Amino acid sequence: MRKRPYTKLIYNISIFILVNCLSYQSYGQTNRYWSHNFNEEASLLAGAVVGGGTGVSAIYYNPANISEIETSKLSINASLFSIEFLNYKNALGNDINLKESKFQLQPRFISYLVQPKNNKRLSLEFAVLNNEFLDMEMAHAEDKTIDILTNLSGKERYIGTFRTSQYFRDDWIGFGGSYKIDDALSVGMSMFLSIKNLEYQYMLDIEAYPLTDTVDNNNLAVPFYSATAQNIEYVKFNNNRLVWKLGLNYKPERLGIGINITTPSVGLFSGGKVSSGKIKQSNISDPNGNLFLPDMLIIDTQIKNELRVSMKNPLSIAFGFTYDNLDKKQTYFATIEYFNEITPYKLVKANENPSITTQENYEKLETKDWLSYAYGAKSVVNVALGYRWDVSEDILILTGFRTDFNYLKNLDYGELTNYKRLQDLNYNVYHITGGGQITILKLNIIAGMQYSYGSNNKQLQLINMTNPVEYNTVENAPLQGTREKTMSLNYHKISLFLGGTFNFGTK
Repeated sequence: MRKRPYTKLIYNISIFILVNCLSYQSYGQTNRYWSHNFNEEASLLAGAVVGGGTGVSAIYYNPANISEIETSKLSINASLFSIEFLNYKNALGNDINLKESKFQLQPRFISYLVQPKNNKRLSLEFAVLNNEFLDMEMAHAEDKTIDILTNLSGKERYIGTFRTSQYFRDDWIGFGGSYKIDDALSVGMSMFLSIKNLEYQYMLDIEAYPLTDTVDNNNLAVPFYSATAQNIEYVKFNNNRLVWKLGLNYKPERLGIGINITTPSVGLFSGGKVSSGKIKQSNISDPNGNLFLPDMLIIDTQIKNELRVSMKNPLSIAFGFTYDNLDKKQTYFATIEYFNEITPYKLVKANENPSITTQENYEKLETKDWLSYAYGAKSVVNVALGYRWDVSEDILILTGFRTDFNYLKNLDYGELTNYKRLQDLNYNVYHITGGGQITILKLNIIAGMQYSYGSNNKQLQLINMTNPVEYNTVENAPLQGTREKTMSLNYHKISLFLGGTFNFGTK
């Protein structure tokens, strides 16, 4: 009969094997602010439209520019489709890659703009837009025969299953207005209801077991058993918040200057809240190969009023500039936007529950609210450049470039370091756009394309199933090898845009 020593040293190690290592290898939102643009005209100019040229998307980029449009408009704009490719090389060990390709068709922007007949200085707009969208799923199964269990002679079957998925959507419904103080100066304000929905899953399940029912180990018959290491997480919620935008635009002649201030979001209410987790470890021998570490099971699920959810938006300030070269019928655009930091906070705050495991295990947990998740953001600055050429009165050519920096890269979580996180690989993305607009009667048709690229090299692997050992003493991880900084990521995305705006005013 095998021995199970419960010494204090081994017990402390076993408690944190998965809690402090495996539970943090997960994915989250895009973690970038400029992943999307709105309406095709602004999209093809890469969003460099705070200083002017926003078109019907002024309610988002700079509500002071709503007054640029001097006729009532109904606009329906869509990403015709997008093709996205992700390649995580060596993500789960050397030569074990994660890949994903996705085809998406998604409406993006609908707006209705009205200029009251009795007040030509005032313009009003209502809009529905998708501020952020992520639908990602990746999985891998590793199945091989190796000698990994030190207490058993011969080889064992090693099978590891990894799966992560996330669905995140942030839809905005807003109303705004702009007032022309004079021919050169206008001010505006808009208010949005932000409706955020998140569903996130993470699973790591590894098992090693002998190939026969009974194993002969030094003339001692050892009955069949399997060694297991498991980590499962599931989070789901919706969070509704209010956001305001305050804008100013000054354009005396050829030069346009715009300022747009986006307030931090204010929470309203949350629903559909679920947070569950499970960590299991069994039949893992200690590094000496003679004695066994304690089996461990930590499991809990909390729903509804047992959880509090808050998904914050930061304060941001954008400055935009435009310059019209009237002789060549060309316009140049530039926008720079600063996003303030968000001090790390509890995205999901769960109640403490001593029943999730044994009393001795619970007392050794560093985070008693075990199902809570931490989040935050570093301050970032993004830059966008755009160019428009009026080929004729009815034909326009538009191009642009913008940065899209990740706000989680090297973020210090401080006191929340040991909490679970919805975390991606923190890569930056760069977007290049191009297309044109043609006007037929009262209908403006805009079509174009966007190419997005991102990469991140020499990153620490998520896990290592290439050369696993029964107990990894470097990272206190069972049935895994020591992770190496050999993971690299390459991201490519091609989006085709198609939009139409119907002008039914007098101008």
